[in-house]
Parts: sequence; C-alpha cells; structure tokens
Amino acid sequence: MPSNSRKPISRGNPALFERRARAVRSANTEARLSDSDSETSLSPIGSVAKSNAHFVPRDARVHVTQDAIEIIGADGDVIHSTPLPKAVDTQTPALASTTVSATIDGWNAYTKWENDSDVDPISHFRTTWDVPADPTNYDSQTLFIFNSLEPATTGILQPVLQYGPSAAGGGQYWSIASWYLYTDTSDVDHAYYTTLIEVSSGDPLTGIMNMIDADDTHDYWKCSFDSYSDSSLKIGTAQELIYATETLETYNSTGESDLPTGTTNMEDIYLKLKTGGYPTLTWEVYNDAADSISINVVKDGSNGGEVDIVYPS
Repeated sequence: MPSNSRKPISRGNPALFERRARAVRSANTEARLSDSDSETSLSPIGSVAKSNAHFVPRDARVHVTQDAIEIIGADGDVIHSTPLPKAVDTQTPALASTTVSATIDGWNAYTKWENDSDVDPISHFRTTWDVPADPTNYDSQTLFIFNSLEPATTGILQPVLQYGPSAAGGGQYWSIASWYLYTDTSDVDHAYYTTLIEVSSGDPLTGIMNMIDADDTHDYWKCSFDSYSDSSLKIGTAQELIYATETLETYNSTGESDLPTGTTNMEDIYLKLKTGGYPTLTWEVYNDAADSISINVVKDGSNGGEVDIVYPS
C-alpha cells in the first residue's frame, strides 16, 4: 500500500514551464531542425539528440531517479540507463529573439492550468478529440496535438497525435504515441516514446493519464490512448505533476496549407485530484497572433470541459 508519510514534492521554478513551451523558438531552432542528416531528431520537446531518444517496449516503464533515467522491462531488468548530471545552481537562460517568416516552431496555441494544492495532487487527466483532416500540403512539417501533465521544472507526460515525422517515426499521415520528455540539470533533453500507431482522419481519440500508484519517493503514472494498448507508457517520477495543458505544437510549417482547416475540439475534459474530487479549473490561454492560430475556451471546468483549437482557414 502507498505510504501516507510522503514528503511534499518541491515545485521548483515555475518559469521553467514557460521556457519549455517557448524554448524551441530561439534563433538557432531553424538551423537545428533543418539539418535532416544531423544527429538530432524531432520530439514534442523540439530537437533532441538521437542518442537521447529512446523507444520504450510494451510493458516496460521509465523510472527517473536522482542519478539516472532507466527503462525497466516487464521482468524487472534494466533495459537501458542514462546517467544524469548532478544538480547545479543555474539561471534560466533568456530566450533569444527570432524573426518570424512563417508559422513559428513550438507551442503555437495552448491552455494551461496549475494545481496549487500542496496536499491533493492531480491523479487523472483525460481529453477526447477527433483526428483532423490531412493538411492540403505536405513538406515534411510536423504537427503535435495533445493534452499533457507537467511538473514545475523538468518533464512532460503526454499522449500525442502526430502528423509528419518525429523520433518515433511517421510521415504523411496521422499517428499516435505516448511520450515522456525530461530535461536534465545540464539543460539536455531526453525523449521516451511508445510504438507509433497510424490513425485516420475522423477517428475519435481519448488521451488519458492516470496515477496508478505512489510511495514515499515516487508517483507512478500510466499514459495512453483509450483502446490502443500499444500506446501505453508507464513512468515513475519523484516530481508532482502540477500543470495540465491542451496544446497545438508545430515544426517546419510554412503556411496555412500545412495545417488542418476548421477546428479541433478538445472536449470531454476530465481532471481529478487524488481525493477523487474535481477541482475548480479555469484555463489560462496562450495564443500567437503572428500564426493566426488560436485556442478558445468553450467551457472551463474539470468535469466535462472543452477548448477548441482554431486553424487559420
């Protein structure tokens, strides 16, 4: 049984959430993402070193300690281990400015809510949406649509709908996978993902994140798409997941024809706390006017809410 004596988890520096959402907009992003034969690949955290992007087999799990990020197989054996640098005191770097000539890479439109309770953590978050129609143009752009949970500083758990390529695969079609992304104390990004599953326009999707257990040091989560068992990703983290988001993220999009048209309705939003209650949830909205992409709150709340992603055409 989980212990009730667990110490509160530090929330760290909330400014790092904003850096994660916008860091890929720095001046060197275009150069990093356009180098197709480099040693990097794309993820929902931006460009990551290929050596730091890892497939997680079915029934395995990702476990984060102070010293390493491990992939642990169903038999308990460690499949892969990435050592982590020791924590150091650093200042959050300022974002570089960049000239916008097309759709900006990164989080184009999103909503965010913070659970400010120190005693009642988030334990369940789900959202339902339909796979949009394909963009009319394909030039290797990548689109990510997801709901997500994040700690204050260094990670993100997310069931992701993807169009285009990423470290998990993909191309000129829609696909789904679950991802866990982690930024270490040296500001190096690590990506962990499940099998990429092709889906079709009009398919209904429900992205779900459940806290399935907890002990004195870690929370244990399962992230998946409902009815897609190969999308299941389990993680163990010492950080409380305090932020919930609904997000559209794009890379290498050169215009409106690289995007779907109309609206993606992120609906049937349910978020529960560990005690079983539904908190008062009012979304903060973040839009980029330069992109002509917006996200609108149709209904606030943690029990059947809705936000809509609105494309330029």
